[in-house]
Amino acid sequence: MKTKIYALTFLFILSSLIPAFAGGDKSIMLTGEVAIPMGSFGDAANAGFGGTLHLVKELNENTAATATIGYATWGTDVDGLDFSAIVVQSGGRLYMGDSSTRLFVSGEAGIYRMSVKTDVLGASFTAAETKISVAPGAGVQFKMGETAAFEVTGRYQYVSGSFSNIGIRAGILFGI
Repeated sequence: MKTKIYALTFLFILSSLIPAFAGGDKSIMLTGEVAIPMGSFGDAANAGFGGTLHLVKELNENTAATATIGYATWGTDVDGLDFSAIVVQSGGRLYMGDSSTRLFVSGEAGIYRMSVKTDVLGASFTAAETKISVAPGAGVQFKMGETAAFEVTGRYQYVSGSFSNIGIRAGILFGI
């Protein structure tokens, strides 16, 4: 039941942002990511790696709406035990600086689907949980011509309950 409530809440938030992505300047970005687990999750998992796909819609010169979907995986020091996550979030950015190099602060919220996989005596078992997630962050964007930019972003990925992490992303943003 909780999963359905989380999914419906996220769909409501996402559907309210759909008009923001209509028309105008949109960009798509594929990033690589390093995710450092925090708290009790950090006690169980090593640094993780993954990728994210972003849609960025410039609302004006200083603000943008964002939508993100990503996947990350974390190994452990225990053979046969792995963590992975699928994250779907939406939010916004506030840009500062000139048009060639822009600093920004960002915030996103959404759902975080965490899976734990273990192999015991040749059998594989997976447990999964869906949680609410909030990710405040900051980054810098370097323009590379008229329709592209290189971007580096850091954020704290708070996940309700556990599984929070610090993420560092880098990628190239392309205008569409």
